[in-house]
Amino acid sequence: MFFSRNAENADIIKGFAAFRGVRHFYEDSTNTVWLCAPGAGLIRFDYLHNNLKTIDVVNSISPSVRHLLADDSVFLLATDDGLLVYDRERNKLIKQVDIKAEATSNVCYAIQKDNQGFYWVSTNTGLRKVNRNYEVEQVYNTSNGLTFLEFNTGCTIKDANGMLYFGGMGGITYFNPAALRRNAFSPPPILTGIWVNDQSRPGLLKQSTKVELGHNENFISLEFAVTNFSNEKNNRFSYRLHGLSDSWSSLSSGNSAGFTSLPPGDYIFELKSANSDGHWSEGITKLEITILSPWWQTWWFITGASLLLLGLIAWLTHRRILAIKKEAELKHQIAEAEMLAMRAQMNPHFIFNSLNSIREMILNNENEAASHFLGKFAGLIRLTLDQSERSFVSLRQTISHLTRYMEIEQIRNDEFTSRILADDELDTDEVLLPSMLIQPFVENALWHGTTATRKNINVNIDF
Repeated sequence: MFFSRNAENADIIKGFAAFRGVRHFYEDSTNTVWLCAPGAGLIRFDYLHNNLKTIDVVNSISPSVRHLLADDSVFLLATDDGLLVYDRERNKLIKQVDIKAEATSNVCYAIQKDNQGFYWVSTNTGLRKVNRNYEVEQVYNTSNGLTFLEFNTGCTIKDANGMLYFGGMGGITYFNPAALRRNAFSPPPILTGIWVNDQSRPGLLKQSTKVELGHNENFISLEFAVTNFSNEKNNRFSYRLHGLSDSWSSLSSGNSAGFTSLPPGDYIFELKSANSDGHWSEGITKLEITILSPWWQTWWFITGASLLLLGLIAWLTHRRILAIKKEAELKHQIAEAEMLAMRAQMNPHFIFNSLNSIREMILNNENEAASHFLGKFAGLIRLTLDQSERSFVSLRQTISHLTRYMEIEQIRNDEFTSRILADDELDTDEVLLPSMLIQPFVENALWHGTTATRKNINVNIDF
């Protein structure tokens, strides 16, 4: 980059001084220059407006961008943290592609696109072939004929015939991707071992394609292989445990899969493989795995426990209802006993007072009055005996009984007055009262409310 020493360029020159070691740049159709700098990331420079900006959405993933391949509005960026797919128009990171396979490094050096639409990425562990969905489809290393593994930053080109060239530590590697022959032999993988709770159980695989384990045998590890010995180091596997996850695992040359703390249920372990040229096996190896539920989670135990619980609740409810009924019955009996006790105390007292009045009338030769009194008294006794046999009587019967009683008392004491009223809203035939409840209060009022000198009292009873 060259700039004049004009004053307006001072800030931009200082900005570039901070980005040492730019390895690659690309100018797009909008006169914007895109710079790739290990340690500084991806930088956009609009030289028409002297505007310099770092791309944070990329640099937050990897601060070391080594190379850039423009594919329409999409940039494929070779970084120290894999292959980044960046949409420059939307300033959005589309995908981060893990290219390290079984290697420990994820460094990418350069990217090139072949005439078939595949992307080729040079790394420090060989070449990677990436498909249009930005997925690693094939790994090329010394087993595929490469004489070295580590390549150099930004060293790639494609000629007019579709040949790809990559520069590396051992020279230049060039090839025509269209001329590469694919290995079509890719047999299905096989299961070679199974470990349950860290103990080998090879006999389980010999029985059938279904394994049944107890609820506490839920730490499972499966080992597998493929009978393809052509460049076998590059055979790769992908698996999933249907019932736990529907997603396939990333391609890996690892030959085992482990699952821990599997809950009770039915699972299907599915395994597929790809050969060194990325050709998938036609068949998928499957193994059905059942983790049995503990006895306290089985349907018969849950059903039995539920029925037992419902039975216990019903029994307790029935017992409570009986207790409430018994308690109510006892209360009723106590109330009746109290009423009977009141009647037993009230009736003799009232009869004794009435008989004394009759005796006094006879002694005083008031025979006519005594006869009239006896008639009313006999009617009152019959009514009293009738009500005494019932727990409740109507308001009308209560008023009739009180009226007869006070008529008798007025014969004995004609100086007091009385009045009995019932509210118009009360249905005297429907309203019930305990029998002989009010009469004792009226009797006490008459006998204890009067004296020898004051007999003119007024008794008012309102319902």
